[in-house]
Amino acid sequence: LQRRGWRILATNMRGSAEIDLVAERAGIVIGCEVKTRRSPDDRYPHVSHSQRTRLARALEAFVAARREVMAHQMRMDILLVRPGILGMRVRHLPGALDDAPSAEPKSFRAGYATDWKDRR
Repeated sequence: LQRRGWRILATNMRGSAEIDLVAERAGIVIGCEVKTRRSPDDRYPHVSHSQRTRLARALEAFVAARREVMAHQMRMDILLVRPGILGMRVRHLPGALDDAPSAEPKSFRAGYATDWKDRR
């Protein structure tokens, strides 16, 4: 994420729920759930509705406590870590945990699988 211009605000943040990573860029704050898979074929992580709700509330509390990001839009993403040919690969799935569409423009999102549920 840092190579793509995101500023990491927190890691392994604990509160009402744990958020693995919180980052900020261009008026957007993202809470990331990191999912690690052992097999390169296991590409589609599952996060329950109750876990999504807890993560969203934890991100809202984080943003409310940080004055510099209070006006930012919030989004919940998944970082999928799985084995690849040259080692571990990280795939960023923007908005994968949001009920609403992502705040990112389509040109930025091109090439990302945000509709991972439909690709089973």
